[in-house]
Amino acid sequence: MLCRRLLAVAIAAGFLACDRDLQLVELTREHHSATTINGTRFATVFERDADDRWPLLVILHGRGDTAEHFRDAWRNFPIKLQLSLPLAPLPFDHGRQWFDWPPGTGDEALAAAVAAAEAKLWPAIVGVAQGRRLFVAGFSQGALVAYAMAIRHPDDILCAFPIAGRLPAALLPPGPAQVAWRLWQFVTSARDLGHLGASLRHVALAIAISFVIGSLLALIPYYLPVMRFAIERRIGPFLNSFSAIGWTLLSVMWFGVTPLTVVFAISAVLVPFALVNMSAGLADIDPESIEMARSFTRRRARMFVRVIVPSLYPFVFATLRIMFGVAWKVTLTAELFGGNSGLGYMINLARQEFDTATIFRWVARSAVTSEWFMGVFPRS
Repeated sequence: MLCRRLLAVAIAAGFLACDRDLQLVELTREHHSATTINGTRFATVFERDADDRWPLLVILHGRGDTAEHFRDAWRNFPIKLQLSLPLAPLPFDHGRQWFDWPPGTGDEALAAAVAAAEAKLWPAIVGVAQGRRLFVAGFSQGALVAYAMAIRHPDDILCAFPIAGRLPAALLPPGPAQVAWRLWQFVTSARDLGHLGASLRHVALAIAISFVIGSLLALIPYYLPVMRFAIERRIGPFLNSFSAIGWTLLSVMWFGVTPLTVVFAISAVLVPFALVNMSAGLADIDPESIEMARSFTRRRARMFVRVIVPSLYPFVFATLRIMFGVAWKVTLTAELFGGNSGLGYMINLARQEFDTATIFRWVARSAVTSEWFMGVFPRS
């Protein structure tokens, strides 16, 4: 009981430090209620003359305790807000527990149990909060869940007060040594290298397709000036108006979660880059060079191969360099939402498993790969 009261005092002081709008008040009304939201029973809710404009404090009891026993420590909580005490779902001894924690549980298994408990509890807390400011506190095993909740939802939780608990190392941001070890595992893993190869195939196909389409769109008004307005004032702005996320979501609806979705989304984003750069290259060709070429031949195909294409070399390499840099960023986004292979797909899996070290590993590998390939194309 002393620990519970000390927890209440510590959290009250922390509240005043976190939010200066809160103030000590003389409590005049206390209301008890019990409700069940998304399968979680909230045993007691204290409403200390507070309405929905005041923040909500969610307090997670410890292992072997109950919300009913835990509420006594908060009867004289000296801050005006609403308090909610959810009841843990699993029985343990004479009370409840948030997750099973048998002796000898390893850090990885503990992290998975904490993450699962938080994922189950959070929708119920969102239902109680209903958009208001949220604080979370926890004691003992409840502190572990409070830690995980604060890390996973930093935009929704203003302050967290875990007492007498720790967050498993697997849920903490990894250090450089752990990321370096995961990078080494990546280099020596055929499965991970296969996903890297899938991303490179997506990028290569998308660059090839978009470069051809963009170049053709640039050549049409060069040889048919009547089409210049349609392409430069209509098609070009239309393609530029869509973001990578928009193309990705659209392609997911059209093609499902397939490699075609990724390649289509990347290509759609890259076409305007090829169109703009190749149009600039065609406009930069010296008219006297074209006139001289006409004096030697009237065959347009021969003029295109011998004069126009060599004149476009600087713009071709500049376009490919720009397209690769953009493609690599778009690839991760497209694979994250609509891919079933590649680096973005693996990042999505790591996000679902809350594997921060793996996320850093894939991001670092993506940066290294992009930097290496950017050296392939010389600067114009």
